[in-house]
Amino acid sequence: MLRKNFRESSGIVVDVCSAHGVWFDQGELGMVFEFAATGALATAERDAMRRVDSRRRLDAYEQRLRDAGPRHYLGSRLTIPVDGLADIATLVLDLDD
Repeated sequence: MLRKNFRESSGIVVDVCSAHGVWFDQGELGMVFEFAATGALATAERDAMRRVDSRRRLDAYEQRLRDAGPRHYLGSRLTIPVDGLADIATLVLDLDD
């Protein structure tokens, strides 16, 4: 059995059993109803959805970075990724101008 904060932000710690469900100690169910009645439950649900969306966007960004691999970009003149040797060659050629 795990002890879990109801809706992550309520401060109401309930016991959760994967086989049998949620177990409430004395007075906890009433506190859950009060939490819902004040509108805090809706706020907690909204915040949880925002966290899920943020995590999904962060994971997608991380995957795009992995897919791109190690690449280098030089200034605003180059808009395509180039490797390190091309970076050096471009810098050397620009120094001669």
